[in-house]
Amino acid sequence: MKKASIGLALLAALLVAGSSLSAAWGYFTTYTQARGGLPIDLGHETEIHEDVSDMTKHLVIENKEESSPVFVRARGFSDSEHPLTYSAPEGGWKDGGDGFWYYEKPLQPGESTTKLDVKIGLPGGEPEAGDEFNVVVIYESTLALYDAEGNPYADWGVILDKYEEGA
Repeated sequence: MKKASIGLALLAALLVAGSSLSAAWGYFTTYTQARGGLPIDLGHETEIHEDVSDMTKHLVIENKEESSPVFVRARGFSDSEHPLTYSAPEGGWKDGGDGFWYYEKPLQPGESTTKLDVKIGLPGGEPEAGDEFNVVVIYESTLALYDAEGNPYADWGVILDKYEEGA
């Protein structure tokens, strides 16, 4: 009889301990912290294509096939004697008011922008023999992010690609 009561007491103790075990596991899974990280490469590669004719640079930016969707922007730099004017004859670009021209929609993998023209102004209106100038075009890209409604937006605080080209 004494052995039976000791056995029942042990069984009762195991049941009480077992019932609180799930609460203990819940505590450890909820409040345990982990450290470290693993870099994730989402893949992004863009390329600029430039043609020059009639004192105008024609820019097209291509998002590579294996890349993620990105937003792009571009601008040119020149000296004060050769002012630059921009136009987008096929649309798709807008002046950001900060010197950059922004492509309005994200470039999907394998897509290219419409043409952005950067016209180089000359003091005399026409190029003369011996005229020298340098125009540098840069473009930048950033991953396309999406808000809660699924609308794409750009965070220009995070630049993926930056490219500079002079001519």
